[in-house]
Amino acid sequence: MSTALNALLTKTLQELAQRCQRLKGSEASRKSQVMINDKTCG
Repeated sequence: MSTALNALLTKTLQELAQRCQRLKGSEASRKSQVMINDKTCG
């Protein structure tokens, strides 16, 4: 029982970490796009 719970928790944490990384990545790319837009407009 505890092993199954442990595995489930580990899997959930890994998925959350991946989602966070993806969100950070998209945020960073959005910021860089804004910077590029600022440079081209300026």
